[in-house]
Amino acid sequence: MFRDELEKFIPKGEPDEFAWEHNGLPCLVVRQFHGALCGYVGLKTAPFEDYYSDAHYEVHGGVTYGDWNDRYDQDYARLMNCELEKYFWVGFDTCHSGDLVPKYHHTKLGKYAPLVAEMSGDDIYRDLEYMKKETNHLVDQIKAEQEK
Repeated sequence: MFRDELEKFIPKGEPDEFAWEHNGLPCLVVRQFHGALCGYVGLKTAPFEDYYSDAHYEVHGGVTYGDWNDRYDQDYARLMNCELEKYFWVGFDTCHSGDLVPKYHHTKLGKYAPLVAEMSGDDIYRDLEYMKKETNHLVDQIKAEQEK
């Protein structure tokens, strides 16, 4: 699905990727293939050994990603106009029950549109501001743990 097909679900002018630093840690929000945004925090070392199953941070839908990722390293460096560094990215997605996921919402339309509208009327699109807030909350939890 192309971005123009998702436009009716995504706020006008919302970028597909956004980077910033919060409390000394790199943060990144990236729109994935399904149109929903995912938030990531970059760490110099892996905070858990068993992928993300050991993650205990409270963030939207829970931690669903934890790995070294060259693409996110490059995205962050490009968006922040800084030197490329290697990070272990801890992340979460907005593809859970109650989340409006543009691609999947779009594919449900057609002859079933009235039924879908009734079933998913409460789904919420998690926009960039929401993602920044949740990502910052994840950073704050990580920093608090590091300071113990």
